[in-house]
Amino acid sequence: MRKVGKKRMKVNPKEKGDLGNLRLSDYFNRVFQMFSKARLSLVDTLELADSTIELSGSSQDLRDILLPSLAHLKVDKSACSIGLKIWYSDAEGLGSMIPQPPFEDFNGVGFSQKAEEEGYYIYYQPAFRQVYLYSEEKSLGIYWTQNPGTIPWWEPTFSFRIIFHWWTKLQPLQMMHAGAVAMDKEGGWLIAGPSGSGKSSTCLTLLQHGIFYLGDDYVLVRLGENPQVYTLYQTAKLEPDNLEDRFGEFLDLVENKATYQGEKAVFQIYRYFPDSFIRSVPLKGILLPRVNGTVTSHIKPVSPGKAILGIAPTTLRHLPHDRENSYQKMKELSMRIPVLEWSLGTHKEGLVESFFRLNSSER
Repeated sequence: MRKVGKKRMKVNPKEKGDLGNLRLSDYFNRVFQMFSKARLSLVDTLELADSTIELSGSSQDLRDILLPSLAHLKVDKSACSIGLKIWYSDAEGLGSMIPQPPFEDFNGVGFSQKAEEEGYYIYYQPAFRQVYLYSEEKSLGIYWTQNPGTIPWWEPTFSFRIIFHWWTKLQPLQMMHAGAVAMDKEGGWLIAGPSGSGKSSTCLTLLQHGIFYLGDDYVLVRLGENPQVYTLYQTAKLEPDNLEDRFGEFLDLVENKATYQGEKAVFQIYRYFPDSFIRSVPLKGILLPRVNGTVTSHIKPVSPGKAILGIAPTTLRHLPHDRENSYQKMKELSMRIPVLEWSLGTHKEGLVESFFRLNSSER
């Protein structure tokens, strides 16, 4: 298990004195200049939502930590223009610490009321000594951490999440805290709900029965007349008791065997279930799982407002920048496609049968 430090990031002594006068754009440009001089020789090209994304890093150790959740998106070098660049490094890769961010009011999820300036964004978690920055003009996200050991265990399960969120602000795209599955290439379902609602368990149960898996934590949705859902992360997480009681067959696949009891059990789905992978599908609707405590499972239509309650609170808490715009996107999606409550029984086969019946009725 990587040890996570709790001290605040030390300021480069040369940067003391004028930090409080920096605008966010000035701070971004200082860090940008440091990264521009670094050797970011590890380059990976991804394809996401019809765009090419280029990751450039300084450290193989960092790459080994951050890339697995995105490895399924890798493609050969594309002739297409780059839609987003992400640079990542630690202090060793840059040859020094970066300046401490110029604001003091960052909360527990890395947000500051001063963290947005026209076209620039920052996300900073002092306890974990990691900083995210983004420039709309450059379509460039920057990630810095003091060293690989300071990265919290959950961060690599949705690598660069906040940068993808900033990148989609000006597009008809929205990251959503939800899972997604599909019976076939004709269409899939968003699985939405708060933690403990059965999202992950449902997605993994369907995965075991041959259903296409697009994610069970964060997915990317394209808005519009014909909404589309894209797989973003192929990393699944389960609470330890849920793993041991209901998914014992997954025990040998756990990535963090030595530490999952104090974290969550982490799996790289694409690595072990490559046939379940699909890049994107049209969205048929939104399913809201709810554990009912009985044996049988059934599905019924509910109001769009319930979908918003199932998706928006955790999405907006984890992705606090540009909340009003994100909320309107989620509201638009909920109003455009069917919303169904999925009452989940304890019988796994019955749960799967209810999903198959739903898809048969949609044909």
